Parts: sequence; C-alpha cells; structure tokens
Amino acid sequence: MKLRRRDEIEAGQSGVNNTTVLRGDVVREATRLKQQYERDIVVHGSPQLAQTLLEHDLVDELRLLVYPVVVGAGKRLFGETSSKRNLALHESRTFGDGITLLVYRPAAADQISRSRTRTSVTE
Repeated sequence: MKLRRRDEIEAGQSGVNNTTVLRGDVVREATRLKQQYERDIVVHGSPQLAQTLLEHDLVDELRLLVYPVVVGAGKRLFGETSSKRNLALHESRTFGDGITLLVYRPAAADQISRSRTRTSVTE
C-alpha cells in the first residue's frame, strides 16, 4: 500500500493501484492504516508526508537512494523536528554508477548508548 497526501493528489485520482489518499488528520489516518495492515506501507516521493510521519514516530524504515551528482540547489529532505531522531544503518548497497541505497531504522536506546562508547581504529 502506498500513501499520498490529499493535497498532493486529487481525491480518487491517484491512478495507482493499492494507493490510499490520506484525508483529514494525516497522523491519525496513518496510525489507523499501520494497525489495519500487516504488510509494508510505502511513501514514495513525498517529503512533506515523510517528515510528518517521522515527526510522529510512524516510520519503521527509511530507504534513501543517494546519486553521485551535485546539483547545487534543491529542497532539504529533512525539515525542522521537535526532537532529535537517532537512526541505525540496517543495510547499504551500491549499484552501478555509484548509486547507493541506505536503509535506516529507528535506533533502539541500547544501540545509541553502544554507539557512543564505541572506539574506532583506522589502519
């Protein structure tokens, strides 16, 4: 299932199967959908919705594709938040032409404390 904000798509005009257009309180609707479905709920190309879900701890996994291109301008992926959100790198893969997939998950409290006490050695 994919989520889209109503202000990003005309209601009922998503044109994509398995797409739910969120109406009204986005946080309440997303919480209801997470409880209703056992399968993944995916947000594609909606930074505003992703930021809202991150702000309310409704994101279980964040997948970022990094392209080795500097454009010099653009929107920030992450806006201001009410508090710091620690993430743990779960997976990374590099594809042809240097494109990298980074998969992050919310860091558990024990991961955070271990990462603060870890010592790094470079050879």
